[in-house]
Amino acid sequence: MRSEPPATNDYAVIEPYIDYRRDVRCMAIGDRLWAMAREGAGWKANVQTRKHHVIDSPPLLAEHTRTAMRHLGADILALDFLETQEGEYVLLEANDTPGLSGFPEQLRSELADCLRDKLTAA
Repeated sequence: MRSEPPATNDYAVIEPYIDYRRDVRCMAIGDRLWAMAREGAGWKANVQTRKHHVIDSPPLLAEHTRTAMRHLGADILALDFLETQEGEYVLLEANDTPGLSGFPEQLRSELADCLRDKLTAA
């Protein structure tokens, strides 16, 4: 498989299948945090989202998101997790420029304030 992707205009990925209950995005801007449960159109949960709703952030995911922000020195960060059928979480990816679709309008205001503060401090 490793020699095939360069021969095409596409890519191939081999990864383990995770039997998940839901996909959760934890979004942090400054010291504020939001979480959203999402459902994708296919077996890959965080692709082609078709249903989503804001939820209370699971404490473990909130802790991981804030820790990653501090470690990276980020002002804005979203972490995407899968919740397995057993209730454990698997980190899928980190997003430094995450999509905002489905999050409350307050998040957009926080983002605007964060960007304004960074621009005026520069």
